[in-house]
Amino acid sequence: METAAKRARAGDPTNDDRLSALPDDLLRHVLSFLPSRRSVQTGVLSKRWTGLWRSVRRIDIKIDVHIRYYGNSYSKEKWEKAENFINNLLTFHDAPTLDAFRIVIGSNHKDLLPTIDGWVCRGIKQYRPADVEIAYYIHGVYKLPHLGSASTALLKKLYLFGVYLDDHFEEQLRSGCPVLEDLTLQECWTYFRDIHSSTLRKFVLRDCYRSSEMLVIRAPSLVSLTIFTLHHKNGVTLDGPMNHLVNATICPFDGGSFRSNPSRVSLLGSMFNVTNLELICVSAEAQDERIDTQNISQDHTSQQAQAAQQITLAQFSNMASFPASMATGTSSKHGKSATPLTTAGLRRGLHSDKESLLR
Repeated sequence: METAAKRARAGDPTNDDRLSALPDDLLRHVLSFLPSRRSVQTGVLSKRWTGLWRSVRRIDIKIDVHIRYYGNSYSKEKWEKAENFINNLLTFHDAPTLDAFRIVIGSNHKDLLPTIDGWVCRGIKQYRPADVEIAYYIHGVYKLPHLGSASTALLKKLYLFGVYLDDHFEEQLRSGCPVLEDLTLQECWTYFRDIHSSTLRKFVLRDCYRSSEMLVIRAPSLVSLTIFTLHHKNGVTLDGPMNHLVNATICPFDGGSFRSNPSRVSLLGSMFNVTNLELICVSAEAQDERIDTQNISQDHTSQQAQAAQQITLAQFSNMASFPASMATGTSSKHGKSATPLTTAGLRRGLHSDKESLLR
C-alpha cells in the first residue's frame, strides 16, 4: 500500500495530508519550533512522523513542579513524570549536535538538583549546542556544573537565569568558549571577577547579585552592552580598548548621582565610541553633573579621559543619538511622552520575565 507521502508526491487528489509529504529535513525544522514534549507527541499523527523528533536539532525542556504557597514543596507526581520523559528524551535523541538546548525548571527543592545537573551536563556535553538557555525559576540557587572546554567549543549564545556562577565560570568563558558572541546573565549570583572573551559582541547583565568585588569586562569585540543591576556594590568597569562598542544601556536602579559613584564615572568614561546611549533611572539632579575625570582610574588611556571630560549627563557631544528624557527617568518614543520609569516599575518588569519563562 502506498504511503501518504508517496501519494501526495504523485499528485493524488484524494490525499489531504500534504504536510506529511514534505521532506524529512523540512519536517524536522518545523518540529524545532515546538517544545520537546510536543515534538515527541507528533509521533501519534502517523507512521510518517514516528521518530522524526529524535533527530531534531533543538531540545526544549520546560517543567514546573513547584507547589505555590507551600514553601519548598513540590509535586512528586509531576516530577516523576517529567523525570521519566526527560531521561528518555536524552537517551534516544540521536542528533550529533544541536542548534539549541533549552531547559527551564520551576522548582526550589534541593533534592532535585543532582538530577537537573545530570540533564544539563548531558545536554551540553553530549550535543555541544550552539545556543544554550538554562533558567532556574522560583526561589533557590542552582549552581552551574563544570562543563569542560570541549562541550562548549561551538557555543555562540548563552542565556542564564537564576544560576550561581563562581570562578569556574570565568575560566569557562576565557578558555572554553572560543566562538561565544552573545551572553545574558539575569538574576544570577555572579561570584567571579572577570568577563574575559575576545569574541563576545553582546553582553546583558540584569539584576544579578554578587560580592563587593568589582566586575571587570574584558571584551575587545563588544558591540552592545546592557547593565540593569542593583547589587554590584563596587560597580562594573570596562578594561582595555572597546573600539567596537556603539550601543549601551545603563540602569543603576537607585537613581543616584554619578558624581558620588566613581565606578559609574569610570564606566561612562570608557564608552568614548558609543553612539547610542540610554541612561535609565538616573535622578533629575544628576543630568547636569559634569563627569569629573579626576575620579577616572589611572588605568584608562588619555584618549578615554579626554573624551570623558567632554561628557555630561545632559549632553553627550560625540554620540549620534541619546534620548535625553532617559536621564531624568522617563522614556519617549516618536516624540511622545511616556510613563516615568521607577525602580518599583522595573522590578515588576523583572518579575513578569520570571513568570513568562514557564508559560
